Amino acid sequence: MDVFLDHAMRFRTEGPAAFSVSIFLSGNGMLMLDGGQPLRVRAGSAVLFASRGHASGENAFSAGQNLLCVDFRYAADFLDRLGESPFASARRRSAEASVPSDAILLGFRASPNLLRIAADVVRCPLSPGLARRLAMLARGIDVLSELTLLVEAPTATRLALPAPSDRRRIGEARTILDEDYAGVWTISRLSQAVGLNQRKLKRGFHDLVGMPPHAYLKEQRLQAAYRMLETGWSVTETASRTGFSNLSHFAKAFRHRFGTVPSTVRAGSTSAS
Repeated sequence: MDVFLDHAMRFRTEGPAAFSVSIFLSGNGMLMLDGGQPLRVRAGSAVLFASRGHASGENAFSAGQNLLCVDFRYAADFLDRLGESPFASARRRSAEASVPSDAILLGFRASPNLLRIAADVVRCPLSPGLARRLAMLARGIDVLSELTLLVEAPTATRLALPAPSDRRRIGEARTILDEDYAGVWTISRLSQAVGLNQRKLKRGFHDLVGMPPHAYLKEQRLQAAYRMLETGWSVTETASRTGFSNLSHFAKAFRHRFGTVPSTVRAGSTSAS
């Protein structure tokens, strides 16, 4: 789900037995099962939902925000096939939050690994087909592995998200890297641009985005480079316009990220045209 909300949304939701993990990369709102307490979600939150039967509730999201959420959904009987024990504490904590006893609705801080997996799904360059389905299946399994560790972790180990004012500045930093990926952005310069000290920026960016600022900037550059090569730009011009001053370094990073060299992508686009 990737949508800008120009007006507030409040809607009913209901459905049969289900099992899902939702990871919020941006936006905030409220989820609630009938008979339970509201669950607040925001950027960096993850939500585990499981119900053995029909469930209904209400979701609400405020206006003026971009809502970006990756939702992993599994077969309804997945918990039975997986075994109950990995989510015993999740069921207990969900019950303590006054959620109906036949369902789990548990919100928690997404780990950097979960955020990274969700970001990988959003940025996946593969076209629809077997390769993409296998990649998504692998990400779904990674989520379950990470989820098991998180929901069983003691409450004391789950740290608080950055303060709202810091999250806003971290969001500004992310926007800068999205829009000016070819620029020379050091932690020091980015910190000054958004008015947040370097320690808070590095730690908060990693927590909310799932990777350090320098890794995120590199990813944005590589994604932009891939798009440029697909439209016929030369390798040299692409590297220069996406912030890579060293052509050899660009080729190495590109191959490591996409499994192929830049010239192959360009050759494919040229032959297609």
